[in-house]
Amino acid sequence: DNLDQRKGPYLDRATANAFALGVSTLPGAKDGLFDRVDVSAAGLNPDTYVLCDSFPVKKLILANGAVVTAGTPILYYKAETTSKQWGPPGQINNRIYFDDDNRKLVSLRKMTDKTISGIHPLGEDDYAALFPQGCSNFYHYLTDPKVTGILGGWPVNSDSYVLISAGADGLYGTADDIINK
Repeated sequence: DNLDQRKGPYLDRATANAFALGVSTLPGAKDGLFDRVDVSAAGLNPDTYVLCDSFPVKKLILANGAVVTAGTPILYYKAETTSKQWGPPGQINNRIYFDDDNRKLVSLRKMTDKTISGIHPLGEDDYAALFPQGCSNFYHYLTDPKVTGILGGWPVNSDSYVLISAGADGLYGTADDIINK
């Protein structure tokens, strides 16, 4: 009954630590988080705003001349609560979490990298020797170490969502990440 009352911005962009992904054409923005690479090449719109963490990774100059320090975008993965499947890509289609949800954003690597290349810690599988069942880094990363006895493990927060901050190093999938486990 109150949908019309709830429409509109939920956060004030000026104070929410939200920044455009690329060099933006929107009013009030000049520099983007990934101004050294073409985010559209990764399939993203440069004018898309994302919420960032508070770790100072990059200085940006806004259109009004203000210099701000931006953090890394916070990744959001919604759990598919109707699924009871967990495992590597290509083996299970109806998984609790999907690595594809933020693949395009993760493919940009660090905001300070000048190119989109190399293996990202949450990207392609470099744990194949450790996980012969083919579990990618993403699935290993979100597997709850406290849950045992289930082949392939079980994800953290399987009934809700996962938020991932890249931490002080600005790279997802490393030891300094902050996750709501």
